Amino acid sequence: MLKKNGRLIWAVLAACSLAGCGHNSQTARVSVSTQRGALAVDPPLRVASLTASAFSGELSASATGKQLLLLAGTPTCGVDFYYLKYWTVDPAGSPTEVSGAMMVPTGGTAQCSGPRPIVLYAHGTATSSQYNIADISDPTNSAYSESAMIAAVVAA
Repeated sequence: MLKKNGRLIWAVLAACSLAGCGHNSQTARVSVSTQRGALAVDPPLRVASLTASAFSGELSASATGKQLLLLAGTPTCGVDFYYLKYWTVDPAGSPTEVSGAMMVPTGGTAQCSGPRPIVLYAHGTATSSQYNIADISDPTNSAYSESAMIAAVVAA
């Protein structure tokens, strides 16, 4: 029961599974609009794709990853990572480009495809433009641990 409740708590706190359509095309266009909410690059670029077994192996390779496996469970789905760049306004009201990540479960089973709820995870503002939770491929990325935690919940 505790493990099940722990999973639910982690899912609510750490999940970022925007189950939607992505695009793997190299024909993404840069938006000319700087209107608040407009995508700067449309469609968002898929920057990584991990199968369930590859992600499980990656998590098993570190002490932190092993702890994530205990909390979230073994990945049953893969995860596609999309890098979102969009426009908003800064505190002075000027247009500014910001980023986010969309993590979409993948796989052939019913729990990994088809309609699923959307879960939003908001980590707040990062002061470094290098902080990128969409970049799961770089373990030196300062957002790597946070990204791995979110993806572990999405994949499980």
